[in-house]
Amino acid sequence: MSSPLGIHGAPGSQTPDARKRKITSSILHPAEKLIEALSEENLTLLSEWPDKLPSPPPNRHALIEELTKLSNRTRDLFEVLDDPKRKGSAISQEFKIDFANAIADVFERYFPNAQHSRSGYDRTPIPSSVYQAFLRTCAKEIFGESFKFSGNVLDEVAKLRSSQ
Repeated sequence: MSSPLGIHGAPGSQTPDARKRKITSSILHPAEKLIEALSEENLTLLSEWPDKLPSPPPNRHALIEELTKLSNRTRDLFEVLDDPKRKGSAISQEFKIDFANAIADVFERYFPNAQHSRSGYDRTPIPSSVYQAFLRTCAKEIFGESFKFSGNVLDEVAKLRSSQ
C-alpha cells in the first residue's frame, strides 16, 4: 500500500496532515461505514426473503474481518504520521540525512579527487561547491525541483562522514 516517489499525490508529495485527511475521508470512514452496514444489527437489510437471489451471498464475516484490518492499518499509519519528527514535512529528517549520506558515498566513490564539503554558507541558486551541486542535482532528479536539503541535514551528513 505504497507508491513510488515523484508521482503526483504520492505520500512523498503530501504533508502528514494532508495524507491523514485523505485517508480518513477515502478509506477509514467508508470502511467503518461498511463494517457497520455488514454487522449483525443490519443483517435484515440483506434479507432476500421471500425471493431467492441467483448470486451467492458474500462471506460477511470475512469482509468485516478484512475491513477491520484495513481500519486498524490506517490507525497505525496515523501514529507514524503523528510522529513529531514528521510534522510539517512530507519526508522525515532522518530519511533526508540517510539519503544525503548515500549520495555523498556515490560522490566520493566516483569523484575521489573532488572536495567533499559544501564550501561554507551558500544561499545562491547555483551552489559554489561541486559536492553540494551533486547532492542537489541527485535529490531534484528523484524528488523534483522543490526538494532541498537544509543546512542542518548537510551538517549532520558532514558529522557522519567525519566519524567514519
